[in-house]
Amino acid sequence: MFRNALYISSLLLIISTIFSSVPANASSTVNGLFLKTIYEEVTLEDKTTEKRLSQVILINEQGKEVRLTIDKYTPLYINSTPTTIGAFKEGLWVEAIVDGQSVQELNGFTYIEQGSLENNKSEAIGQSLTGTVNEIDKGAKYIAINLKDKKSTRFYLDEDTEIYKDNKIVDLSVLYVGDRIKLKTSEHDTNTLSSIEITTDGIKVENIYKGVIQQIDSKQNKLVIKNEKAFINWNWRNSTNTAMNSKSFTDKTPIFLGTKKIDKSQLRNYRNNEIYYVTVKQSGKEIIQKMIIKKTNERTLHESLYGLDTKNKNIKLTNYGTIPYHSGTIIIRNGRLVDPTALQQSGKAFVIANGASSNQYANVIHITNDGFQSANLADYQLYFGQINYTNQYQLSLSNPQVLSNNYWYSTGNASFSFSNDTVVTEDYNNLTKDFTYSNGKYGYFYVKDNHIIASKIVGYSTPDYSVSIGRYNPIHWNPNTLSIKDVSEHYNSDWLAAYQRNYIDLSNTMLIKEGRIIKSSDLKKNDRLYMIHNGYYQAKIILVD
Repeated sequence: MFRNALYISSLLLIISTIFSSVPANASSTVNGLFLKTIYEEVTLEDKTTEKRLSQVILINEQGKEVRLTIDKYTPLYINSTPTTIGAFKEGLWVEAIVDGQSVQELNGFTYIEQGSLENNKSEAIGQSLTGTVNEIDKGAKYIAINLKDKKSTRFYLDEDTEIYKDNKIVDLSVLYVGDRIKLKTSEHDTNTLSSIEITTDGIKVENIYKGVIQQIDSKQNKLVIKNEKAFINWNWRNSTNTAMNSKSFTDKTPIFLGTKKIDKSQLRNYRNNEIYYVTVKQSGKEIIQKMIIKKTNERTLHESLYGLDTKNKNIKLTNYGTIPYHSGTIIIRNGRLVDPTALQQSGKAFVIANGASSNQYANVIHITNDGFQSANLADYQLYFGQINYTNQYQLSLSNPQVLSNNYWYSTGNASFSFSNDTVVTEDYNNLTKDFTYSNGKYGYFYVKDNHIIASKIVGYSTPDYSVSIGRYNPIHWNPNTLSIKDVSEHYNSDWLAAYQRNYIDLSNTMLIKEGRIIKSSDLKKNDRLYMIHNGYYQAKIILVD
């Protein structure tokens, strides 16, 4: 009897030892901002050395630094797309799946609302926060961002607020709705910003498409589409000459059936249905960012947007009136995918609506232009006039006109400062580099804080009155011309859809982006261009917005 009891006890001890040696699943998640990577130097068998990835440092949601171990075999993703550790930049919002202090998987996100680093205070910098810009005041007095609780919070700017991007001091013209930022409040006033750092650009839209679902590979996240059409020049046009096209999506790509969100596994139930989808560019490839399966009849509206009701999810258009949007609606402003709160500023909207017999809801809301009224250009003005005199870095204009609401208006005598950094060019005279010998001449003057950033001297006494907006189309017909698509022309206080323009004359054009002069070779596909030109499409001033 004793022998049997001893045997049973021994067996239980062995079993408990075996199961106690099986580790429990201790995986947890760390969310926060990516700070930096750490490499260690190791000596190989052949006596050479190499640097190996060993650790990453994050700032968690409580504002504390967290150091985690990692190696080259750790799965890495950004927006669910496999990537390398080099793609993780300081300020990127990340989610680390960890076991103890070891990273099992690292995910980066460039398109989600980022949380706040709550109560991260120091004596010098006040509170540190991070979020997504959803509003920029047209008077440059404040910005609003979405914090972790998804509430839109307003912060004020003053003359001491500094703005940074890529470790350089920039101004408000570089900031767009949809951009991700880190900000620090003043130690004396938590509603006023001491600094803004732009960490990640907003989600730049590559294209909007529609087509018929043909095949779905939910394992490889591939969507095969028949009769794919891209939304170009205010109409649906064939995207390629092929009958079938495929696009990739991610596990996090939201998919809607009308206004209802569905799982990707359900896509197979909607073969031969029409679908809308918007793409972004990642690693040189187009990736679907959002999909909406069409339920009923399509209608398009091109009207001015003048109101937004986020509580009831409605927008207000000048002629049609109120039209609802939903959680899956594709909303675009400044060429970026944005939240509904970005529609608080008015603008001309192209709306693709669905409904059986009326416009029941909007699937796409595309703000086609903000133009020179874009909020991030609030600090800048464009003048035209005759140079009356220059003296000691001061310049006075006679009969000046200022561009406002896309029209030229006479204003009182204008005096500005300029500096050695002011860029001056003159039509048909490459020798002109400053305002020497310019008295009596007419020109355009791009001004910020009463200082001339750039000037284009011309040989005529009235400004060009034609104003057009479009997106840069990289078709190189001639080095002195450019092509723009999705064109709108300003006429009788309205924006009218126009044809693609393929031969914009650049022979005497000044291009300005983010407060500095650029070359046409600096333009990138889909850059938004605000153009002042004559009736023959000879551009004089192009603002890259």
